[in-house]
Amino acid sequence: MLSYILQKAQQFERDFGVAPTVVYINPRHYAALYRENPHLFAPDLDIRLGFRLAIVPASALSHPEAALVTHPDGTGGRDRQADARAPVADTRNVA
Repeated sequence: MLSYILQKAQQFERDFGVAPTVVYINPRHYAALYRENPHLFAPDLDIRLGFRLAIVPASALSHPEAALVTHPDGTGGRDRQADARAPVADTRNVA
């Protein structure tokens, strides 16, 4: 599962020229990630993927999806030109 999540993030970056800020996963993805990589969840381990994982209901997402979630200033916190090419997730209705 980790390799698939990383592939989604890398594909997003290739497609849009900017790394995603979030990869959405559902509880099944999270469970598979935990089962396959329990060491990643050790309390004293600090791993930085370069994006956040957001868990959404399985009914809303069948496959992991990478996205660029913008900051209040609308830039995504990175290069404004690259960010303008990337699709932006609408987080207003995300539970």
